[in-house]
Amino acid sequence: KGLSGGPLVATNLAPGEGYTSMGSFCTKNVGTIDLKYRGLFKVIEPSSGALIEHLAMKVDVLSGGMWTPIFEVFGNASIEEDQLINYFQFPGQASGTVNQYILTDILDPEEETCYRFSVKLDSGTPDSMQDKSLKFVLDLYATQVTQPGWD
Repeated sequence: KGLSGGPLVATNLAPGEGYTSMGSFCTKNVGTIDLKYRGLFKVIEPSSGALIEHLAMKVDVLSGGMWTPIFEVFGNASIEEDQLINYFQFPGQASGTVNQYILTDILDPEEETCYRFSVKLDSGTPDSMQDKSLKFVLDLYATQVTQPGWD
């Protein structure tokens, strides 16, 4: 339990430029036993999906007072990496579709972990993407580590 931060917003992105921070948030285990959690992005505006193909997203974790990259995923299908679209759940998506979680972790009691999300547009982003936006929420699911599943 325990979540602080948000909303995550990045504006005025330009193709080919470096990462722009959307903001950060922290999760904290305020309970008395270990918990595990995972997070998945859910798109809340169906028309925003086209922009994902041109985005790259980076996740940093706060460690020792410094932001350290832990994850980078691309939407550009020409890059042979995990595709960013797999980390978003879209309105009307088939219930059997399994998306990948952008965050997973285990927290001891009173432990806190802070994350920062950043995005950039690839240099080949077409002009038709101007004024497009991607609106989503990050759903975090948590349970006791002794609960089966999620392994």
